[in-house]
Amino acid sequence: MSCKYNSCNGLTSLTIPSSVTSIGEIAFEGCSGLTSLALSEGLKSIGDAAFSGCSGLTSVIIPSSVKSIGKYAFCGCSDLTSVAIPSGVTYIGSYAFMGCSELTLITIPSSVTYIGSYAFKECIGLTSVVVEASTPIEITDVVFNYCTGCTLYVPSGNKAAYQAASGWKNFSVIKEYPDHDVNQDCTVNVVDVVDIARYVVATPAESFDVFLADLNSDKVVNVADAVVLVNDIAGDTNWSRGMQMPELAPDDVLVLTENDDHSLSLLLEGSGRYTAFQFDLTLPADVDVAEMCLNSLRNQQHQLLYNKVGEGTWRVVALSTSNREFEGTSGELLNIMLDGFASDEVRIDNIHFVTAQGIDVPFAAIGLYKNGTATGLAHTSASTPHPQKVYNLNGQRMDGLHKGLNIVDGKKIVIR
Repeated sequence: MSCKYNSCNGLTSLTIPSSVTSIGEIAFEGCSGLTSLALSEGLKSIGDAAFSGCSGLTSVIIPSSVKSIGKYAFCGCSDLTSVAIPSGVTYIGSYAFMGCSELTLITIPSSVTYIGSYAFKECIGLTSVVVEASTPIEITDVVFNYCTGCTLYVPSGNKAAYQAASGWKNFSVIKEYPDHDVNQDCTVNVVDVVDIARYVVATPAESFDVFLADLNSDKVVNVADAVVLVNDIAGDTNWSRGMQMPELAPDDVLVLTENDDHSLSLLLEGSGRYTAFQFDLTLPADVDVAEMCLNSLRNQQHQLLYNKVGEGTWRVVALSTSNREFEGTSGELLNIMLDGFASDEVRIDNIHFVTAQGIDVPFAAIGLYKNGTATGLAHTSASTPHPQKVYNLNGQRMDGLHKGLNIVDGKKIVIR
């Protein structure tokens, strides 16, 4: 069987209001030009083939009010890379996600009591299927037909039950979670911590498991997860407090300076206390990194990892495997020796500092322009990790940070 499509290619964006409780059969079938879909709370069911053939969709968030996903509902959504099936869904119809070849991960909540045949047929990109139910529900052998090379993750203590259950036992690899043995060497130790950092700088161990490495469950693996694991190894049972937002001193800023020898210095000013950080460094095309070294952090027994992850871009991670803290009085955190003269723009972004409790604190991006110092960049909220809009004091929109006083995300930023 295969999806059959009507055509509404002119439709590119769709918002279903909260007054709609049900989307009928083939309602938007074959709308291949649809790239933006917003489904509101209040929706209870998605009908058969409602969005089949909507090949332009890349992400779908199904509201928590939905209980039923019909047959062929998203069949043939070939560009769909992310779909969130909420807790509360009980029914996933046959062929519901057939041919969603770009999906890499599916989480099936414990509320699901029925999954129809071929529901995930030909989802050839799937690498991870996560089930939240301790007891496997009954499925046929063809629910995940042609999903080869996929790992099934099941709640801890239930691997044997899934290995014996029809349909589920077809997975060649079944792992239990949570499991902090992220490199799967049968031992949880500091090597797992370092392997998380290696993954962040794009040099992962061959056996590294990305799903297991997301220890704070924020769907991103970064240096914060490494700190969480340090706490776990040390026996800190309260590491989950890292999901809370911290109360930080308002004067925490980063300073990026070009020195007389044309090296770059990164300093932290303020009273906030951290144990790890990561960022991306972008240099002009004719400039490269000769060497990076930790200065004040050496006495704190930090490790430094860095790697070139793209043209002109370096990923940098520094962490302590014993959660040794540093603050703004520590002096120069990092010195970057350059191969070439950075006379043009230098930029660091995707900046995350992490507290000893595993709290991930994103900072605004910082730039260095035509020799000088960029300073005054306070941390942003988790919802706005990088500045998107820059204004001058007259309220005029600027292309980027400029010398003098800038207004970024409502904060005053001084570029000297």
